[in-house]
Formats: sequence, structure tokens, C-alpha cells
Amino acid sequence: RGVDFELSFDVPMPQDFYLNLSANFNYNQNKILSLFDGRDSFEISGTGIKLEAGKPYGEFYYVRSAGVDPRDGMQMWYDADGNKTKTYSDDYAVFTGKQQYAPWAGGANFTFGWKGLSVGAQFSWVAGKYTINNDRYFLMNPTFVTDGNGAAELLNMWTTPGQVTDVPCLASERRFDDTILENSSFIRLKNLQVAYNLPRNLVRKLGIIEGIKVFAVGRNLLTFTKYTGYDPESDSNLQLGRYPNSKQFTFGAEINF
Repeated sequence: RGVDFELSFDVPMPQDFYLNLSANFNYNQNKILSLFDGRDSFEISGTGIKLEAGKPYGEFYYVRSAGVDPRDGMQMWYDADGNKTKTYSDDYAVFTGKQQYAPWAGGANFTFGWKGLSVGAQFSWVAGKYTINNDRYFLMNPTFVTDGNGAAELLNMWTTPGQVTDVPCLASERRFDDTILENSSFIRLKNLQVAYNLPRNLVRKLGIIEGIKVFAVGRNLLTFTKYTGYDPESDSNLQLGRYPNSKQFTFGAEINF
């Protein structure tokens, strides 16, 4: 179930000017009512997601990190009862309250015109969305960076008793826990277009041409997010080596005869 809301408004402007503002917003929530074969729960292997009646579809199920022990630099986890331990077990996984699918989403559009000039911008945003940054697991694991670059955060690796850091010592094992589960909420400038229609009286002097429009379009120009992976907009629950939505630039002209 959910709610969708959309608003569009033409702003009063002087002659030859045009300005339209529009926005949309939606909120959606879901709950699993029942599972197949009378099951109460079902864990999808390798995804960090467990299905359980009464829980939202797409909620992550992970072992929780308890940080790094400053005495010896070893990684710690919480067991199922919330006690700290240095022994990892998949049995310690719990529902995190964090979902693959964003409950909040929306967008905004801006269109401005003056005589033959027009400028349009389209923004999109989501909130409450989480993604497994599997690239981070490998970039933060010393085992996999012996012959290549790792994350700059490895410079904060524990080295001295009493040191407070979130990067365990070299000898500590790295496991798939909620340290790689990141908030992938974002605001993105999806499209920006600038266009200009040449004055008709000028164009008609060229003879057979009725109109000329030149334009420039940019896509994915700005993104604001706390997500450290390549692209927060991916629909997948997990990102590993995925090619992100890239910045794109298009220039062109339309000629009417």
C-alpha cells in the first residue's frame, strides 16, 4: 500500500517569460503475508535477505558488527542476543530494519522559457534505501589488495593497543556483516536541457528553412549521497563490479524545412 502525490504549478511571469514547477512524491510499504509450502521464513542464499511472514519484502538479514576491540584490533560482532563476540557465526544474523526498496521516492521538474530560450531540469530522489556494497568488502580486505589498490580507509587499520578505529588489524578476519550494508538514498540531477530556437525572421532569410533549434542535454550531472559505491541508483540488493549510470552529454540541432 502507498500514497502518491503530484503537483504542477505555472508561476505568473511577465510577458515572454514562462516558468513551470512540478514535483511528485510517493510512499510505499509492504508486508509479507504468507510464504510457500506453509513456511514461516525463507533465507535467500547469498543475498543478505530473508523472507518472513509479517516482515517487509526486501529487508536485509545480517550479522551486526560491534566494531573493533581497541586492545588487540580484532573485529567484534553481536550475537543474536546482543552480546559482543570475536567469533563470527551466520547464526547471529538478525533483521536489520533496513530495506532494499526505498519506501520514500519522488522527483522535481523545473522548466523556464524566455522567447526562444528554454531551460529544463529534472531531479529524482529516494530515501530509506539500502544496498550491499560488495566492492567495499574486497577493497577493505587486505587479502585481496596485496597486488593492487585498496580503499584509502585501510590507512586507518589498527596497529597499536588502545587505538580507536573502525578498521581491524591485519590478522583479523573479514566477514560479510552489516559494515557493507550502506544507506543508498540519493538526490540526483537526472537531466538538464538548454535549447534555443533561432528567431524565425532570421531563419527565413536562409530560404527553404522554417526553423532551427540548437540544444544541449546533460544526464546524471550531479548526485548527492552518502553511499560509497559507484552508483546508489541501482535496483539490485547487491553491487559488485556493476557499471554505474554515467554522465552523458548530447549536443544537437533540429532543422525544419
